[in-house]
Amino acid sequence: MKYPAVRSEEETLEQVLSGRSLARYGDGEFRLVGGSDCVSQVATKELTAELAVILKSDGECLVGIPRLDKRSPKIMNWKKYERIYPRYLSEAKEYYSAFISRPDSAPWINTPSFYDAIESLWVDQEIALVYGTDRSLSASFPAMRGAAKIHSILCARRDAYAQIAELTEAVIRTGAKRAILCCGATATCMAWRLADRGIHAVDLGHVGQLWRPYANPKSKVPQLHAVA
Repeated sequence: MKYPAVRSEEETLEQVLSGRSLARYGDGEFRLVGGSDCVSQVATKELTAELAVILKSDGECLVGIPRLDKRSPKIMNWKKYERIYPRYLSEAKEYYSAFISRPDSAPWINTPSFYDAIESLWVDQEIALVYGTDRSLSASFPAMRGAAKIHSILCARRDAYAQIAELTEAVIRTGAKRAILCCGATATCMAWRLADRGIHAVDLGHVGQLWRPYANPKSKVPQLHAVA
């Protein structure tokens, strides 16, 4: 199997805004699928198996994987996995972009309208927010002030997958119909599990670390609204 065509970041976010859940895969998740540890998570048989199942699953939850767009400043990083990733994928499945939170890999999303759309996921909404550090989104993140109510659910900074059952149940107990997940590979699996329970779950990963770089003079992300 060749590496598949992947829906654009704009199409992916449009689907998320329509109510589809999203589980995202990057370097770390693919390392785990292959049985190797990543920075924040040790590989276990259970995690490796679940990540593999999600990649080929049907259902409500979208699966986001890296999009190999030649315009990306990180294209060489992703191209080197072109021969590795396809073994884990399905020819019958449509894949969406993992880069809706990564302007470093997709600088064309670095626009006010794109970030406004992401922010609309919690503005005036009641949400459950699962996170292990304040490096990405957290209850104290300035942009989160627009939420009507935030149920903060804290997890371990490392190896949070060991807590996934209790974290999933904690989200359900809040009664919130939407969950924002920033907890590494655990978020990938939780998005899939929560979608199956009728909750709109969105894995946003490191989006807080790369928040609105067009307005951040210290950002290392190219200050581009489009790439020629």
